[in-house]
Amino acid sequence: MEDIVSENWMQVFDKMYEKKTIAEKISFLDKTLSSFQTNDCFPHILSEAIEYIEDKKGNTTVSDVLNQLGTRVNSKWLHRNFVKYIGISPKRYISLQRFIYTYGQYEKGKSEGLFDVALLSGYYDYNHFFKDFKRYIGIAPSQYAWE
Repeated sequence: MEDIVSENWMQVFDKMYEKKTIAEKISFLDKTLSSFQTNDCFPHILSEAIEYIEDKKGNTTVSDVLNQLGTRVNSKWLHRNFVKYIGISPKRYISLQRFIYTYGQYEKGKSEGLFDVALLSGYYDYNHFFKDFKRYIGIAPSQYAWE
């Protein structure tokens, strides 16, 4: 992951991995990402993009975000400003938001299977979710001790 995020974000992920439970890890990531929303020095269009992604709960694409913003912005501007102000690409931000939402939905109603929740949250298949789970939590879902 070091090749796609800044040193500051690597430190954030290191702090996240110090948390004991997945709920603590997800909560930490959610709070960290939320802190960027209150930053008044964001360009207004970037705030609109972030709001759109969060409204969609990460179940969107960079192309959808660009279509929502209209002709006011292009993909290079969006990518450059996400990296500048948030420290990660818009694609990675979308991925994190989708993962956080999926985990939260599973925790709320464990009556549904994890795979079903992942599909409803916008993952294409279990492997897609599995890769994100391993990327953000550090272990496979099957190895995780669910509370």
